[in-house]
Amino acid sequence: MPSVNPKAHLTAKNVTSNPLRKWDKKLRNATTEAQKKKAEAMLRALRPHPPKAKAVKETDEDVFNAAQKYNKQHFKDKQDKETKDKAEKKRSLEKGRLRTKVTNDKKVKQEQESENLAHQRLEYDKQGLKKQKVLNNMKEHEAKLKVDKYEELNQLHGLIMKELNGNKKKTKKTYNKMIKEQAQMIEFAIQGYMDEHKVDYEEASNKFYLQMREPRQTKGPEPLRLLNNCARM
Repeated sequence: MPSVNPKAHLTAKNVTSNPLRKWDKKLRNATTEAQKKKAEAMLRALRPHPPKAKAVKETDEDVFNAAQKYNKQHFKDKQDKETKDKAEKKRSLEKGRLRTKVTNDKKVKQEQESENLAHQRLEYDKQGLKKQKVLNNMKEHEAKLKVDKYEELNQLHGLIMKELNGNKKKTKKTYNKMIKEQAQMIEFAIQGYMDEHKVDYEEASNKFYLQMREPRQTKGPEPLRLLNNCARM
């Protein structure tokens, strides 16, 4: 009767027929660097490698389509850039026109202000000259009144002195004020005659004084009467 080795039965049971599992187990149980490297090398050799992807052969149609796609994208990018450049140029031109308009408006405004100021100065000078001329005319009227209406003015002075109880200072002040008022009224009457009859100052002045000296022999409004002011004292 043949003998049976119990260890042989155990060994056969524990030994795997799968090389991958075998060398994987050897790798786990490796105690030296050499054993580990050998197990790793065997595992690399036994493991199936992934299939290599087949290189797709590019056809002429593929090349054409790719080129067409590139050209379309390139054309679109070019159009977008041109549109952006035009918009930027338009904004720049608008800003330039706005700056020019603001500068021109400012310049026109400054010129207008300078012109207005010059006109105002001219008018002021004219008014100043006119006012001075009126004052000079009034002084001439006062001088003529004191000559032409000497007696009436003496009477007027006496009446004022009487009304003010002999106060010479107040009498002189009131008398001079009334003379100035009469001179102003004469000047206004002459100016009014000039405007109404469209004549110069000299003609209007001569007409007024002629009427004042000879009121009954001349036509027109009655001349001013100095003594009427006494009633307003």
